[in-house]
Amino acid sequence: MKRIVCLLLALIMAASLLVACGKEDNSQAEASVPTVAPTPTPTPEPPYDPNPLTGEPKDGDYNDDVRLTAVMVNNIVQARPQRGLSGAEMLFEIKVEGGITRFMALFQDYEKIQEVGPIRSARDQFFQLIVHWEPLYIHDGESVVQSQYVRATNYDWLNSKNAGNGYRDRNRTNWAGQYVDYEHTEYTDAEHIQQYIDNNSTPMDFTYNNPDSYNYFNWLDYRYDSPRQLPDGSALDITIQHSQSYRTAFSFDESSGQYVMSQYYYPNGGSWMETVDELNGETLKFTNVFVLSADIYTYPGHEAKDLQCVDYAKGGTGYYFYNGNVEKVYWEKGQGAAHEPITLYHLNEDGSHSSEEITVNLGKCYIAVIDNDETAFCSYTGNDPVVEEPVEGTTEGTVEGTAETADTAETPAA
Repeated sequence: MKRIVCLLLALIMAASLLVACGKEDNSQAEASVPTVAPTPTPTPEPPYDPNPLTGEPKDGDYNDDVRLTAVMVNNIVQARPQRGLSGAEMLFEIKVEGGITRFMALFQDYEKIQEVGPIRSARDQFFQLIVHWEPLYIHDGESVVQSQYVRATNYDWLNSKNAGNGYRDRNRTNWAGQYVDYEHTEYTDAEHIQQYIDNNSTPMDFTYNNPDSYNYFNWLDYRYDSPRQLPDGSALDITIQHSQSYRTAFSFDESSGQYVMSQYYYPNGGSWMETVDELNGETLKFTNVFVLSADIYTYPGHEAKDLQCVDYAKGGTGYYFYNGNVEKVYWEKGQGAAHEPITLYHLNEDGSHSSEEITVNLGKCYIAVIDNDETAFCSYTGNDPVVEEPVEGTTEGTVEGTAETADTAETPAA
C-alpha cells in the first residue's frame, strides 16, 4: 500500500514539473515576440489657398465664385482726392500721356466696392498687366491702341466701357475746394456694377483657366514661412518720379509696418500731400512697394495724343520695398506674352540675376512702372546713405498745361 502511495506522489510531482516547465517555456516564447507600435495617422497638410492679390489666406467672407475687378481711376491733380482706393488690394500707377499718371485699382470682390472713382479711360499698358486674370475691366472710353488689344484678345465680354454703369457727382469739389470739370465726376459702386452685369449678361462666375498665373507674385507660403527680410539695404523713404509734375512718395510707418503714400501737387510752387481716400478719410498704405523701370515711348503714329507705349517684352530692373528695406530686382513679363504676369528675380551687383523667382511678402501692393529716363530722378533713403541721388537740373511744374490738355482731350465712350 505504501508503495502505491509513493508511486502516486511521484506521478503528481512529475506532472507538476511538466506544467511548470510548460508555463516557463510559454512565457519565454511570449517575451521573444517583438511589440509592434501602431502606425500614427499622418496629419493632413493644410491646403494652400491664397488671395491672388495679396498672398494672404482667404478669410471667411472671401468669395471664390466671382471674377476680380479692375477699375481705371483718374489721377490728374485737379481731380484728387479719389474715392475707394483704400479698399483695393492692389494699385498700379503708370504714365499715360502729357506726363500725367493714372491708377488701376484691383478688387477681389466687386460686391464690396462702396464707391470708386473718378473713373477715366482705359490704356493698354494697364490692361496688359491683368488680362491673364480675365477680370471685369471697368473704365469710360479707351485709347485706339487699347481698342486693338481688346479685339485681339476677344475681351468685349468683360470690357465695361461705360464705367460699370457709372453715375455722375456734379457737385463734387477737389482738394482745393474747387468744382471739377465734367470728365472728372464719374463713379460707380457695387449696386451699379451689378446693374451693368445684369443688363449685359456678363458672366461673373469665376473658373480660372491658368493656375500657374493665378497668383500675381510668388507669394510667401503663409502656412510655413516667416516674412522675408530684403537684403539690399534700408529704405524708409521712397521718391518716385513719373514725370516732372507727377511724383509719388512713401514713408515707412514702423507702427503699422506699411508705407504711407503721398503725392506731389505742383500748383502754388509744389508741395507734398498724403494720399487720402475721400470716401473714408483713410490715408493709403501699402505693405509692398514695387518700382519697375521700362522703356516707355510714344506710339508711332499717335504723337498728337501722346499715347504712351510700355515695352514689356524687354523686361528691366527695379526695386522691391518691404518693412523699411529694399531688394534690387530684375523683372520680365513672359517675353511680351499678353497672358502672363510679371515675374521678379534678385538682381546681382554685376548685373546678372537669379534664376529663381523671389518670394514676395504678404499684403497690399503698390506697383509703379516708370520710364527708364526717369529712373535717375527716383531715390530712397534709410539708415544707410542715399543710394541714388536725383540728377540736378529738374524743373518742377513745367508740364502742367501739357498734362491738362492731354487728359481733357480724351473722348469718352458714348
